[in-house]
Parts: sequence; structure tokens; C-alpha cells
Amino acid sequence: MSIKQTIKTAAPKTRLNITRYLLLLVITLACVLTVSGCMKKYLPGTTIVDNKETRIIFELVHHYQHAVKTKDLPQLMAFISKDFYEDNGTTIGDDDYTYQTLEKKWADIFKKTHAIKLNIDIKDIKIESENKAAVEYFYNLKFQLELETGFYWKSREDVDRIVLKKEQDKWKIVSGL
Repeated sequence: MSIKQTIKTAAPKTRLNITRYLLLLVITLACVLTVSGCMKKYLPGTTIVDNKETRIIFELVHHYQHAVKTKDLPQLMAFISKDFYEDNGTTIGDDDYTYQTLEKKWADIFKKTHAIKLNIDIKDIKIESENKAAVEYFYNLKFQLELETGFYWKSREDVDRIVLKKEQDKWKIVSGL
């Protein structure tokens, strides 16, 4: 027997209760669908709102992480702006590096390391303007150096900030490595 037939054959009071129940069910379902459609979506493992720009930057940072772990120098350089400049947070100029010196710096590091483990936990992505963004992140870096006396593991962890700018519709890193 269909619902329509059940309603017709039921007593008037029962029909009223069934009608109310169905109406309440429809209203509840509509509310649930409306609220779930309006809920913000977040990037995986974060409280960062998932939108086109934050998703692109989130993925770029994770591709950067993978390129470091695999020591993929050409891929790393593809993420870097020609305007890249890093002063390491010091006023001493001898530890500064630019796009031109970054490739050699990484090549030297990769030559000395046998293994690299890098975990990046993105805490925030701020789109500061149409062409500028920043990523605040925590990193845990472990690397195995190959020395004359054997292999030696070292580790570092800290909070850092990558600054990016959009160049020809692609986000590129300008500082913060």
C-alpha cells in the first residue's frame, strides 16, 4: 500500500498526524540541506577556508615539501620567484641569498645530505592582496649528513612564514625558506 493510500484510509486524526509528520520531515530536510550548503569548507587538516587561491597555495607548499624530500632541484626552482630574497632574519649580509644564489645553496645542501625528511604543518594562509599572500607554518626537518666519519642525523623545527606573489597567474615564493 502506498503512502497516499495509507493516508486516505487512515482515521482523520491519524491522517492529520501523518501529514504533520511528513511536513515536519520535509522542513527538517530542507533546513539540513540549506545549512550544509552554507557551511564553510576547510583545507584538509586545517581551519583554513578552502577556496581557489588558498587551495592553490596549499598545494604549492605541499609540492615544495615533496620536492625538498626528493631533492628535486629543478622542481624547487620552479616555485621560486626571480625576485626571491632571503636575509635569514639577520642584519649580516653574508648569509643572504637571492634567486641566483639559491640554486647553488640547495645543490650544496643536497650533495651533503643522504636523506631528508620534511613535515610542514600549515597554520594559516593569508591572501593579503590580489598578488600577495603569506603562509604561516610549522616545520620539522630531519636530515642525514654524510661526513667523513659516517652518517649523522640533524634536526630542526620552527615556525616560519613564506611570502608569495602572483606572477603571470602563478603563485611564486619571494621569501621565507
